Amino acid sequence: MQIVVGSRNPDKIKIVKDALTELHLNVEVEGKRVDSGITDQPLNKETTKRGAINRATNAKRANPDADFWFGLEGGLHDYHPSSEDYGVASAKGYHLVTYACLIDKDDNEYIGEGEEIHLSVQCSYVEYLKNSVGLNYRKKTSAVVTDGDNNYLIVQLQGYDETDWNFPGGGVEKGETEEQTILRELKKELGTGKFEIIKKSKYINKYEWPNRLIARDIAQEKENIYRGQEAALFFVNFTGDKNDIKPDAGEIRQVKWVKYEDFKDYFHFHGQMELVENLFKLCENPAQRG
Repeated sequence: MQIVVGSRNPDKIKIVKDALTELHLNVEVEGKRVDSGITDQPLNKETTKRGAINRATNAKRANPDADFWFGLEGGLHDYHPSSEDYGVASAKGYHLVTYACLIDKDDNEYIGEGEEIHLSVQCSYVEYLKNSVGLNYRKKTSAVVTDGDNNYLIVQLQGYDETDWNFPGGGVEKGETEEQTILRELKKELGTGKFEIIKKSKYINKYEWPNRLIARDIAQEKENIYRGQEAALFFVNFTGDKNDIKPDAGEIRQVKWVKYEDFKDYFHFHGQMELVENLFKLCENPAQRG
């Protein structure tokens, strides 16, 4: 695979080669001296991104016979709240930002962003995979487990921060129905099979994974590479005694029963509360809401 980088900087050329090699691509990388079309020290994200796009575009003009063309640009961006927002004088608070732009033979642009150029290169290639080659969504299930007394079970996975929680669930295995999956996962994760499905929600939770995580999976040669997850959601009744629940310590740090109005204190991931609100909005039996 022939790669052209819009720069003669040996560090940038090495970054592109190393980043793509980590993704198990066999690449030959050359650099071309091109104009970025921006200032030497960009001070906002849009200018920095434009520099990366310009470098990739001009690299293709310089050598149109390659497979992919990359432009890399680093700059600064002011993340400090403006004085106009708060009515006080404030100093600038600049953070480093980097962009990589990948252009393919059809002139499609794929942008990767990060604090490290190496990761930006990989993220731009992941954008190419998602939009050109096509990556599927991992099928999974999640359960809103109730005890019949308006309490709901949430779990804290071992990989979470101490303030992060979620509904229990897991991935669908080959040959399984979604109903079989959620009951298997609940028994495996919580140490008891005393669950019965009330109903499957009409709402489907579909979301993208960050490009950096997809790049990590590619680098680790995971058997299946996905762009995100598509979760079927079930309302499930717990029929046992709460002492029956013995979480799998390898996966779950702790479990907790909470009221509906308390979800906001535990669900901090992006879109979690929106998911909860949509779930219960579509619930055919509002009494389950509590």
